[in-house]
This record gives sequence, structure tokens and C-alpha cells, in this order.
Amino acid sequence: MRAATHFAAKAFASCFFLTYPLVRWSKARGMRWTGAGLIGTLAGLFTVKWLPSDPIACALTLVGALFVSVAVSDVAEDLLGQKDDQRIVIDEWVGYLASAALLPKTPLVLFSAFVLFRIIDTLKPAGLNQLGRLPGGWGVVMDDVAGGILVNAILHLLPLS
Repeated sequence: MRAATHFAAKAFASCFFLTYPLVRWSKARGMRWTGAGLIGTLAGLFTVKWLPSDPIACALTLVGALFVSVAVSDVAEDLLGQKDDQRIVIDEWVGYLASAALLPKTPLVLFSAFVLFRIIDTLKPAGLNQLGRLPGGWGVVMDDVAGGILVNAILHLLPLS
């Protein structure tokens, strides 16, 4: 049972192992940037349609996704032996969902959320990187969720719909 749990945690954390070859390839070339976060954000883009449009149901779904991603990240981080390992991208997945929650699911809005989230996730403005210091899975996930909330607030202010 333990082996199955470990396998599932690594699979969900890494977007079903899609990040493994990217991280391996970039490390072999001495590159710091892997592009793995892009995979997690794309997973969010492809699954955002599953977010309920009802505000309460959407909030409950996001809170559930937050707790699942924290738990998965916590286990995966221990298994991979590195703080916020680059192969873990479930945090970008949930962060993107927070970016697009309760917004119109038009191509312009979803693309804008994608681009803004990638920028915010890369630059970590407004002290978002401080959230990465939280222990375990909380540190992995909260900077991305906070970045997603920031993107969502920005998009609510823009006349995109």
C-alpha cells in the first residue's frame, strides 16, 4: 500500500511524470530553468473548465484542490529529497485554477490568465517568494496559489469579457 501511495503522490505532483524528462534534460545541460512549471500551468488550463461557476461551489473546489495539492506536495517533496523539487508542478496547476476562477472561460481570459500567471510565478512579486518558506507542502503550494489570487484580482479589474 505504501508503494502505491508514493507512486500516486509522485504521479500527481509531477503531472503524471511529464516533468521528469524536462528536469533531467535541463540538469544535464546545466540549465536552471526547466520549463516544468509550464506543464503544471497547462494542466490547469486544460482542467479549468471543471471549476464550477457557482461561487460557493468554486471556492469549495479550490479549497479542496489546495489541501490535496499541499498533501501531495508534502509527500512528493519528502520522496524526491529536495525542497520544492522542480518536478513538482501540482502547485502551478492549482495556482492557475485560482487565476481563472470565477472569470468568464473565454479564450482571451484564459490566455491572459495563463500569461499573467506564468509571469507572476516566475517573478514572484509582492513578497510571494516569502510564502515558499512555509514548511513542507504549504511552502510548495502557497506562493503559487497567492500568485493565482493576484492574477485573478488583476483580471477582474480588466475589461476582458
